[in-house]
Amino acid sequence: MVDYLGLADQLKTALVTYTESSGQGNPTFDTAQAIAVMLEKHGIACDLMHGFHWDKWTTGKPTERLALIPAGQEHILEQEDGKKRWVQVVTELSRAFALCAASDEATEIRDDVSFFQALQAALNKRC
Repeated sequence: MVDYLGLADQLKTALVTYTESSGQGNPTFDTAQAIAVMLEKHGIACDLMHGFHWDKWTTGKPTERLALIPAGQEHILEQEDGKKRWVQVVTELSRAFALCAASDEATEIRDDVSFFQALQAALNKRC
């Protein structure tokens, strides 16, 4: 079994709730709540990137896009507990995004999320 971005625990909890209530519970998640969490975490990630411009992630040439990763890493690492805070917020953002990826709100920020995830992956490789 694969734990897709930490969703297995949430699915197990929903199933237990549904089973314990003799099928009367709600085994699904609240999309509006997932969207709210996603937007909150996106805002926090944007705050951590304040002063750093990543608009070339979608509009730049491949070399410009690649150059954003090390520059973004330095931006995060210059902050107090930057890597730890970044990894946590992007993980939470990714989980919420996965729950409501088809929503209009998720579509609006998907490019940001892809950049944030790429930056997170690079930071994790950095040790």
